Amino acid sequence: MSLILRVSLLCVALLFAGCYLPTDFEAQLQIDKRGNYIFRYDGKLTHLGLLRQLARKEITHQEGVEKVALIRRDLARDKAFGFGATIQERMANIEHIRDATFKVKYKRSSNIDKGRSYNFIRFNSRMLGISRIPNKGKGREGFLIKVFGDKPNTELIETLEKANLMANGRLRIQTDARVLRHNADKQYSSGKLRVYVWNIKSLKRAAPHLSFALQQ
Repeated sequence: MSLILRVSLLCVALLFAGCYLPTDFEAQLQIDKRGNYIFRYDGKLTHLGLLRQLARKEITHQEGVEKVALIRRDLARDKAFGFGATIQERMANIEHIRDATFKVKYKRSSNIDKGRSYNFIRFNSRMLGISRIPNKGKGREGFLIKVFGDKPNTELIETLEKANLMANGRLRIQTDARVLRHNADKQYSSGKLRVYVWNIKSLKRAAPHLSFALQQ
């Protein structure tokens, strides 16, 4: 049974889905104790809205082609996608694989103080977030940095996994900060850095999280 047919039997839940589902990915976050970070993503993104439309045959083949171009352009508006100077150059590096799935590479570097929060891919389809929050109480002041993952609701997870849309990814966080909490699958030292690893084989697993006190 094709992916489109499997999803067509279960697509009602997709009406409430976020835009993109990350799959088959390698993601890496380097973040230091002062909040400087570099985030890289190499993997696939499936646009659930387009997947639903294809499954329900709501659009023609030509409309699907046009939708694919619009999605590639939408992603390419973010300069972190595709590594090109212009939208057209970045679009050329966002590959449409099949149906509603795209192969992408992404890299962003900044400091969390500049925006106080960061979301990949976007807030409504977040795979990874970074936030800076006050760290007060019990005599402590300053800020905490929280790195956290997100996941769909239970109904949508069951729908996606029945359609064989699995996460199948790995997230690594490298930091020189003194980590206060985390739920990594494993950790190890690499020079002066500590590396935390999450092997994400199922959307049902607990979302990754890690926190540390920001040093100015």
